[in-house]
Amino acid sequence: MSGRSVPPCPTPAASWCPGCGYHGVFAAIQALLRRTARGPEDSVFVCGAGCPSLLPDPLRNFVFQGASGCAATLALGVARANPALDVWTLDADGDALAHGGEALAQLLRADPDVTCLLFRDIGAGRNDRPRKTPATTLEVPGGPLVPGARAARLALGAGARFLARTHEGESKLLDMVLAAAQAHPGTGVVEILQECLARRDEPHAGNEETLTLEHGAPMIFGDDRRKGLRRTAATTCGFEVVDLRNVDDVATQIAVHDERDAGRALLLAGLPRPAFPVVTGVLYRHPDGADARPPDPLEPDLQTRRAALGRAMHDAPTWEGSGE
Repeated sequence: MSGRSVPPCPTPAASWCPGCGYHGVFAAIQALLRRTARGPEDSVFVCGAGCPSLLPDPLRNFVFQGASGCAATLALGVARANPALDVWTLDADGDALAHGGEALAQLLRADPDVTCLLFRDIGAGRNDRPRKTPATTLEVPGGPLVPGARAARLALGAGARFLARTHEGESKLLDMVLAAAQAHPGTGVVEILQECLARRDEPHAGNEETLTLEHGAPMIFGDDRRKGLRRTAATTCGFEVVDLRNVDDVATQIAVHDERDAGRALLLAGLPRPAFPVVTGVLYRHPDGADARPPDPLEPDLQTRRAALGRAMHDAPTWEGSGE
């Protein structure tokens, strides 16, 4: 780039609900592209079905909307075809984790330079609360309660080298994790927690229920920061919540976050609620960055491919039938 910056443009009337968190996420993406001086021709947004597919286009970027569950597959193809592009995927949990789950796993295994935003509705599947518009929601009152897929643990299991989690209402944290995911040399996954206003406009978890991770810092949370996480073998999740007023030495007894530890990130991503806080921030960042990525295979030229096809067709054993 030659010092160009993306001109600020007002968000047009989008199809999202007034007050929906998608507006704030889109504004954060706009601000990030302006800071990094990415021109409209340098970025591609790939969407599947659901609310992310309603992405407006005030920046005149290339927006590629595919079929449901295909965003990861399309993003992989775009990144392989032109590695110089800044490729983003915007997927909802129902789209990316259902029939799109295999495509997402393949994207993470291939690890191209893609920023993957995964929006997860923290209220989906709950049938124990009142709703504003029962005729348009997916929950069935009194019906079976199906636990949601754990997107963060799925991403780590598929080999993600960068994983972060934030909430749509935490603007500062959202800006930080988006910038970190985009700068990561590979596929950066950001799980964005949100509350769909069509189901119920409940406030999200406050400081008492949220633990924002910081590399090298103790895991302390709460309105008065009097709670912390301590490693223990007495629980299946590997952690326990302790009152700091009952801790003699915080430096030695409270767990310290290490974003290079994939095993600990897996535990933090699956902490059960409401006994434990919602963990946000950068959960995992591969310590070697791009150095540990396998080199991209060189694409053979046309003549080489034709020669290989000819050898496969003529050198292999053949047989002829008489047709009788």
